[in-house]
Amino acid sequence: MADAAAAAGLDVPLLDAETRAKIDVYLPPYGTSQNPIDVTAQAIHERGYAEFARLAAESPLVDGVILVVTGRHPRFLLEDREGLIALAREARKPILMWSYTRPAAVCMDLLSEAGYPLFTNVHNCARAMRAMSDYRAARERFLSA
Repeated sequence: MADAAAAAGLDVPLLDAETRAKIDVYLPPYGTSQNPIDVTAQAIHERGYAEFARLAAESPLVDGVILVVTGRHPRFLLEDREGLIALAREARKPILMWSYTRPAAVCMDLLSEAGYPLFTNVHNCARAMRAMSDYRAARERFLSA
């Protein structure tokens, strides 16, 4: 995903120490809080996707979050259903989902219900985030004129 983001012209910033410290609390030794963040399946099982997306989005250096998920087996997404719905409702930054596996219908339904765009192509996901970034920049220029 980081390579696709860079190819789309997006920055994948180094995260600030405060954000990394908040994420590190939950990571096993083989995970990393450095961008691209790899919290591992173990941490996702314990805390859920929503918690890590929320922590990443809190960084002042992050303008949007792309969550890399597996939608093939719905267990992690279903266990995190309420957290994902709450995050979608409260988030002030865009959060996109990319499933590196073919998503099950129940996963597509859950993410659609929560309001998340789910991509199955890594490059389309990165380009969508870039389009959102370009729109924001154009809107800010228009509003400040």
